[in-house]
Amino acid sequence: MNPAPVILVVGCSRTFARRCRDVAIIGQALVVETDIASMATVAAQTRPLAMIMLEDVCAFDTASFTGIASAVRSQLVMVADEEVAQIELEQLILGAIQNAESQRASYA
Repeated sequence: MNPAPVILVVGCSRTFARRCRDVAIIGQALVVETDIASMATVAAQTRPLAMIMLEDVCAFDTASFTGIASAVRSQLVMVADEEVAQIELEQLILGAIQNAESQRASYA
C-alpha cells in the first residue's frame, strides 16, 4: 500500500495550514506542518508532492528552498500572503499536486 501523498506547509499559521488542508483533501493528500528550521528534515521524511511557503519567507533563501524541493522531487508553491483567495489557493495546490504526480510517474 502506498502512503498518502503529502503537502508540506512551511512556516505558516495554523489558520492558513487549515485552509491548505481543506484544499489537500480535494486532492486526496495530507497536510504536514513544519517550521523553517525543520523543513529539510521533514521534507526528506515525508517526500511531499508540494511545499507551500509565503513569498517573503522564501525570499530569505530561495536557492536553498528550491534545492530542498528539487531533492525530494516536490513542487515549491509560493503564495503572496496568507490572505490569498481560497480559489487561488486551490488552483495553486491542486495544480502542484497534479504536476508533481505527473513528474514522479515519469521517473517510475
